Amino acid sequence: MKKGRYIHKQVKIRVNGKYIQCDKKIAEVVRTLNKVGCITQLSCQDNNGKVWFCFTLAGARHFWKMAHGLWYKTDDGKMENWMYDQDWQYININNDWGRVVEELVSLRFPKEELSKFKKYLRTLEG
Repeated sequence: MKKGRYIHKQVKIRVNGKYIQCDKKIAEVVRTLNKVGCITQLSCQDNNGKVWFCFTLAGARHFWKMAHGLWYKTDDGKMENWMYDQDWQYININNDWGRVVEELVSLRFPKEELSKFKKYLRTLEG
């Protein structure tokens, strides 16, 4: 890879038996997501002010099943589920004949929420 190709500092991490390049600030999160079965394809630590994880469809389903019960108490005493308030997007990747060859799901959230996401991820990890 050419030097300077990436906007953010990259580190090499081992995920599912392969070494990949990943943005440094989210490397541990990407490793943990994949370790618990939430398979990612792409990620970015600051995509227009948002952290971005792109999951395989199976990886997103696994994340939703695991995260469904993650409720927390806000400062004003209300119970909320962090994952319901985020920006989820379904993406089809088609070949030249219009056939879907890959289905992905993106999760984007404000970068200020990264520490909260890490906290919930530790809960998922057990």
